[in-house]
Amino acid sequence: MLYVIPMSYHIYQTEGLVLRGLPYREADRSLRILTPDLGLIDASASGVRLEKSKLRYSLQEFSHSSISLVRGKAGWRVTSAALRHDFFSEFRPACRKLKLAARILALLLRLVNGEEANPELFALVMDGLKFLSTVPESSLANAECLIVLRMLRHLGYIGDSSEKLEGLLASSVWTDTELGVLASHRRDAVAIINAALKETQL
Repeated sequence: MLYVIPMSYHIYQTEGLVLRGLPYREADRSLRILTPDLGLIDASASGVRLEKSKLRYSLQEFSHSSISLVRGKAGWRVTSAALRHDFFSEFRPACRKLKLAARILALLLRLVNGEEANPELFALVMDGLKFLSTVPESSLANAECLIVLRMLRHLGYIGDSSEKLEGLLASSVWTDTELGVLASHRRDAVAIINAALKETQL
């Protein structure tokens, strides 16, 4: 839930998933953050690359954090952040999982435009990443398909194009059972994803 604290300027408190971070100036970082309340935002964090910065670890890529923001003439600026879940450290020991998560978040950046509240998408992405952390290496390809299918469906790129996969697309459940169903229809799933991505023209 988004809270606005009444002051001479507003401090917006929300949660966010850092999708991308780029060096900016001497010690700052330019961030792209997915939030449930504000959508996909561009924000800056001052001094975050310094060793002594308290924000450093809560604003790394793949970090899920509680974030406070202010909006000025130059855009959003992070004033404080508290780490809630470090997906990068969780996935790093499994190189394939880290690469897969990076592909999923890179695709999300291509598909989402503008600042528009979308708590359902945020929950979908968070649940998908948490599920990915539990999936064995042998099921990673199917897990990626499932996450991408549901992202594309939620964003309106997939209609009712497959009765076989409709249950998976509409569900918010993440278990081995869903992976088993997807594995049985993997060819259909890949075809739907490829067709949807072609339609996006991105």
